[in-house]
Amino acid sequence: MDLFIQSKVSAGIICVESDAPLAAPSIVDNSGKSVSQLLYTQNKDGRIVTVFDASQLECWSPEHPVLYTLKCQDVSQRFGYCEIATLDNRAVMLNGTPCFLRGYIRGIVAHEHPNMTGKSLKEAAVKNIRQAKKYGFNLVRFHSRIPAPEFVEAASLSDLPVMLGCSWA
Repeated sequence: MDLFIQSKVSAGIICVESDAPLAAPSIVDNSGKSVSQLLYTQNKDGRIVTVFDASQLECWSPEHPVLYTLKCQDVSQRFGYCEIATLDNRAVMLNGTPCFLRGYIRGIVAHEHPNMTGKSLKEAAVKNIRQAKKYGFNLVRFHSRIPAPEFVEAASLSDLPVMLGCSWA
């Protein structure tokens, strides 16, 4: 199933866009407790939009990396409740608060390095992110490619929270 989860912190909602109706959807915390109520579902241009009340959810940030899971019949997708926006050309806002981004680039041959750790891709990503965090980085920008699932999983670990960004030139 094709899913797109969008946090709208300023409105206090989570919007889930899918290609098919979600069967018995719920948002649960790490203990498995349901933490959000389904508000409504609508058909929008052939896509199904399911909207949840997010007023009880805690916002994700690199300092407070709380994650939730969207669960329905055959789908289980982890996500952080956060919203990134800009304030004119003056600031990047994370959950309505200015955030200074300190990032490094990955994803193209010139910036990518082979896994020479002898460990799994996830363990290599954990090592890479730990080293970057020592230097104060809070963002990894992937240029011209989507990060591997193992890198995304490593970036969402509670002791290694880092934002991921993608761009295509």
